[in-house]
Parts: sequence; structure tokens; C-alpha cells
Amino acid sequence: MNAVHDDLEQLQAIVNRPMDTVPRLIYADWLEERGDCARAEFIRIQCELAFQCRPYTGRLAELDQRQQRLLSDHCEDWLREVGGCIRDFSFERGFVDWVCMTPTQFRAGADKVFRRCPIGSLTLECECERRADWVPGMSIFFRNRDVPLGPMGDLFESPCLKQLNRLCIDMTRISDADADALARCRYLRRVYTVSVRYNALSDVGRQLLARRFGNSLRVGLYP
Repeated sequence: MNAVHDDLEQLQAIVNRPMDTVPRLIYADWLEERGDCARAEFIRIQCELAFQCRPYTGRLAELDQRQQRLLSDHCEDWLREVGGCIRDFSFERGFVDWVCMTPTQFRAGADKVFRRCPIGSLTLECECERRADWVPGMSIFFRNRDVPLGPMGDLFESPCLKQLNRLCIDMTRISDADADALARCRYLRRVYTVSVRYNALSDVGRQLLARRFGNSLRVGLYP
């Protein structure tokens, strides 16, 4: 078996068991055996930090500083396979867990991203360019509401969505037809949060989503 296929096999075990830390640590050992010690160390550090409840002092502070340094030095390389398919991201327990994608990026690259990363949270964002002073976590305030997004129903037919725990499509101008497609999505079986705030949905669209997602739904009026 060649290295690429072997790598994908290891990653698939992580994608299939996202809550299990063992496949991640096995992958870290696999990487270290092949000389990728920085990536292996990063995975182990994040796994350790994820399960620590002690005060944030001493060793935990050192681990946090070390993970930030590793991320700064190697993030571009670690995202080489999927970086062009995503707009924003965050790591959890050593792997990309949250991604922000435009509909165009999702249509073109979701299969690649979700195959290589145990994505639990997805934010779909408008196609408009971000301002130069954009900072992570503030994108909702910088979106251009006048950029037409077009129908999104086909996005909700992607099997990639079966990995998700959280889906955010705030302020994306989704229509009632999109809401109907989202409510009919057969892959969103594990989500505990679906956020569609600040969209111009009618009562019909909101009711469709409320019937499907119940208390998992986060919905607000268009500002």
C-alpha cells in the first residue's frame, strides 16, 4: 500500500470515530515513525489539553504555548491538502474540527475536506470578500447582505453533512425553498445546533425548520 492510501486509511479511522481519541494517538505514532514529529507532537498536546480540568498553570500553560508555536510554524503545511477549499478553520484534538466555507468552496471541495478532517462544525458564508481588518469570530458583522447567494438546496444533499454536530448558515439570505431543502436533509442526523439567524425567512420557512430541528434550531429575524 502506498503512503497516500495509508494516510487516508488512518484519517478515515479518525473521521469515522470523531469522539474517540485513540485513533488520533495511533495516527500521531504513525506520523512520528515517518519523521513528522512536529505534527505528532501537536496532536498529542491538543489531546492532552482537551481532557485537562486542572487550573491553567504550569504544565498546561507550557503545553498551550507549545501548541501555538507549532501551529504558527507548521499550519500552512498541515493544511496543504485542503487549504484552498476553506475560508477559515480551527483545530481540536490535533485535527481541523470547524471550517468556514462559501457555497462555491463547499461544492468544489467538501468531499476532500470532509474525507481528510473530522469536521464536526460547519459555517457556510457568503461569497463576498472579507475586509482587510477582519478577525476570526467576527465575520458575521462584515458580510455584504446584498451579495446574491443563489439557491443552496443542493448543498443539503451532500453526504458530507452526516459528520456534523453543528451547522451555521447565519446571514446568508437563504430562502424558504432553501429552508425546505434543509428541513428535508436526510444526512443531518447528529446535529445538536442548526443556526439560521438573521435570514429573511418567512413564518413558513421558520416553521419548516422548527418542525425538523426543534430545540436544536437557532433562528432570529432579519435585522
